[in-house]
Amino acid sequence: MKHLVISDLHLTKKFNQKKANELIHLFTSVDRVIINGDFWESYAITFDDFIKSRWNILFSVLKMKKTVYIPGNHDEEEELDERVNLFSDTFTVRTELEYSKVKYFIEHGHKICGDEPKKNKFLRRVAYTNSLLELPVTFFSNGILQKIYSKADIEKLKSYSKKNLKDNEYLITGHTHIQEFDKDNKYINTGFNRFHYLQYATIDDDGKIELFKE
Repeated sequence: MKHLVISDLHLTKKFNQKKANELIHLFTSVDRVIINGDFWESYAITFDDFIKSRWNILFSVLKMKKTVYIPGNHDEEEELDERVNLFSDTFTVRTELEYSKVKYFIEHGHKICGDEPKKNKFLRRVAYTNSLLELPVTFFSNGILQKIYSKADIEKLKSYSKKNLKDNEYLITGHTHIQEFDKDNKYINTGFNRFHYLQYATIDDDGKIELFKE
C-alpha cells in the first residue's frame, strides 16, 4: 500500500481549479492519503464555509482513499465537527506507520513547538486575507525568510525526535514549511503546498520514504 503524506495546503475562499486538478491527480495516484495538518486556513475561512466551498471537489477522492486527517494550528480543532467525515475516515492528532525495519510517527508538529505568539497570528490573518500580499507571503512561506522564522521550531522538532525516537524511528511533520529529511535527527518535513507549490512524501510497501517538490 502506497501512502501519501501531505500538509500545509492552507486552502482559503480563493478556489484554484488547476490546483484542485493537480491535487486530485496526486490523491488518486496513491492507495491512502494522510493530511498532516493545515488543510484549510482558519485565518481566512470558517470550517463551515470551507465545507461549502468549491474545494469540496476534493472530498470524494479523499473519502475514497480512506484519508487520515490530522489537524494543524491553522485548521483549529475548536472549529471542527462531524463534517470532517465528509473527506476523511480517521480524525486524530497523531498516527503511525510501522514496517519491518522502520516506524514513522506522523503529526503536524505545532504541539511540540508550543503555541504561536499572538502577534504572529495577527500578521498571518492580515496576510491570508489580503490578495495583494500573496506574492510576499509566497516568498516568506517557502524561502530564506521562512527558514529564519522557523529556525527555532525546526530545532525543537529535531531535538524532540532525536531525544525520543529509536534508531529505526522517524518523526514526520509539516508546520515549518521547510521540506527536509534529516536522518541524524530522525526528522522529516514534507513541505508546503500553498500557491504554486506541491510538496509531499510517499511511503511504499517496504517503508521507503521519498520526498517530492514540484
